[in-house]
Amino acid sequence: MAIKTLDVAKQLGIHPSTVLKWAKLADIDIQRNDAGHWEFTEENVTKLEEFKNNRNRQAVVKVVEASDDRIEQLQKQMDELYDKWSAHEEVAASVAVDDKDNQKLHDVEAQVSVLQEKLEAYQSAKHKEVEEPNQEMQRQIDQLLMRLIENEKRTEEKAGEVVTFQLLEHRKEIDQLTKKMIKLQAKVEEFETRLKDSQFAAAKKPPKWRTFLTGLFTY
Repeated sequence: MAIKTLDVAKQLGIHPSTVLKWAKLADIDIQRNDAGHWEFTEENVTKLEEFKNNRNRQAVVKVVEASDDRIEQLQKQMDELYDKWSAHEEVAASVAVDDKDNQKLHDVEAQVSVLQEKLEAYQSAKHKEVEEPNQEMQRQIDQLLMRLIENEKRTEEKAGEVVTFQLLEHRKEIDQLTKKMIKLQAKVEEFETRLKDSQFAAAKKPPKWRTFLTGLFTY
């Protein structure tokens, strides 16, 4: 039974010109009647329905692929935003740590200042037993102060950009300075004890004239 092009178009839900186009794309053999109109068989219509279903499936695949691409792009954008946010949090945390480091620097500097004041007090006594050690301590304290100044400069330079490695080095150097400060504190206490002992011994030693008189009356 021959089926007209218009009827096939209604059955497939497409335009009549699309029916002829699909028939050509699907390589379906259709014939013309005596009036020159195209006629389709049941087999031709079945093939056209299969062609339509395949096109629909391909369209769905393309939509899915496009959706996947879009989802991938969105995921990439989300990952970039997450990386930026993580970097922001890391910088914020680093700045907070840097502020703590600055406080440590100020604390160490204050303690070094106290040590230096004690050292100057000992130097004013001009005691021979502590004179040379005091000079060595003065040199070490001067070095500590110079390094503290350098650290403060580095901290100011890092206000705009904070590098984790530099912060770790910064904290490490602060720890080293703190240890040296503790050692200097111990030395100061030791020298203070020695100075007091020397002063006490000098106070107990009798004057030379008394020793001379004691020697005379001994005979």
